[in-house]
Amino acid sequence: MTIHLQKLLDTIDISADWIGLREVDERTTVRFIRDGHPQTNARVKTHGVMVEVLIDGQFGYVGTNDLSVDGIRKASVQAHHQAKLAAKYAIHSFTDAARSKAVGEYKSSYKSNFDNASPGLLNNLMVKASD
Repeated sequence: MTIHLQKLLDTIDISADWIGLREVDERTTVRFIRDGHPQTNARVKTHGVMVEVLIDGQFGYVGTNDLSVDGIRKASVQAHHQAKLAAKYAIHSFTDAARSKAVGEYKSSYKSNFDNASPGLLNNLMVKASD
C-alpha cells in the first residue's frame, strides 16, 4: 500500500505552527531454536504513521495504524490536544527549526538474503548452529 504523505498532510485542518507525518513500514522475521528444537517462527509487520504537531512551542505526538484520511485526521487532532496541554507546563519552547525535512530508508547489511529460504531450511541451519 502506497501512502501519499503530502496528500494526507493537505487534508489536516488544524491550527499549528508545524505538522509532520512520518511513515513507518517494518517487516521482521523472528525465529528461535532452543535445545535443538524450534520455539518460534513468526513474521511481524508494522505499518503506520506518526503525526507530530508543534503548537505554542510544544510538540504533540500520536502514532496510528489507521492509514485512512480519517485516521490521520483523528491522530492529528489528538497530537494537537497533547501539544496544547504540554504548553501549559513548558520548560523549553521549540520552533519549527527543530524539525528539518528528512527522508530516508534503512536496510540492514547482510551476507545472505534469506527472503526466499523456507522456514524448514532456516530452522535446520539454526539447529546445526546451536549444536
